[in-house]
Amino acid sequence: MKNSVIRERTWVYLTLLSGTFLAWIPLLGRSLPVADDFAYMGLVDHGGIPGYIHSLGFWRILGQYLPVWLFLRASSNYPILVLLTHLLAATLLFHVCQSLFGGIRLPLIAALVFAMFPFGYQAQTWLVAYNYVFAVPFFLANILLLATHEESGWPLSVLFFMSSSLALLSAFGNECLLFASMFSGSLVFIEVPTGAARIERGIREKVFLASAPFAGCIAWLALYYGFIGKDVPKHITAIHPQSIIGVYYRQYSLLGPVTA
Repeated sequence: MKNSVIRERTWVYLTLLSGTFLAWIPLLGRSLPVADDFAYMGLVDHGGIPGYIHSLGFWRILGQYLPVWLFLRASSNYPILVLLTHLLAATLLFHVCQSLFGGIRLPLIAALVFAMFPFGYQAQTWLVAYNYVFAVPFFLANILLLATHEESGWPLSVLFFMSSSLALLSAFGNECLLFASMFSGSLVFIEVPTGAARIERGIREKVFLASAPFAGCIAWLALYYGFIGKDVPKHITAIHPQSIIGVYYRQYSLLGPVTA
């Protein structure tokens, strides 16, 4: 990597790091369990992963179990976890925008606005809201993988496994991005950053890779409905078709991560 590229990346990362800390430092150190945190704390502390699966199945098993487990063992580390997860998402967003649109200014502005906007700020004081922050890096990493699959040079089977796994992990965090993940494979048919469709060659390989996120989401749905648990979530989840076309955007749409 040339020195100019290294300097450019260093400047970008330092900018994102500085902006994130500047916006989020006032929120650090204010994490206290509230509302339904207490119920999950009891479930995680006494039942562990088997108890969680027995009660809730695979519903947000990583996005809710992980922060509660960490808070119970070292409450001071939980705010740092939220901050670092959000910073990772902002960094990935920069690379996604750069892959899709090229250049550096527009991707950096988009990532910096995302980094400094209090996206998921409630996760600092509400443990179970971490699931909204947790799902985003896996979703963006999958988008980046699909957009740059030709540049990576990795075998198709490896790309398929990675993409489906990222979709599955995102759904394990929060199902709010399930439908977006399902159809994100369409990126493999688009030439970036020109936006031109590329279906004239390697169509079978592209269709195979495009189905990877869909396969990961289907795997999550199979686990979700196969191990639904005895305590089905009482509130509306984001796995309904209305999450695409519904007017009840707070309950159904991808704005869920912003409103949480």
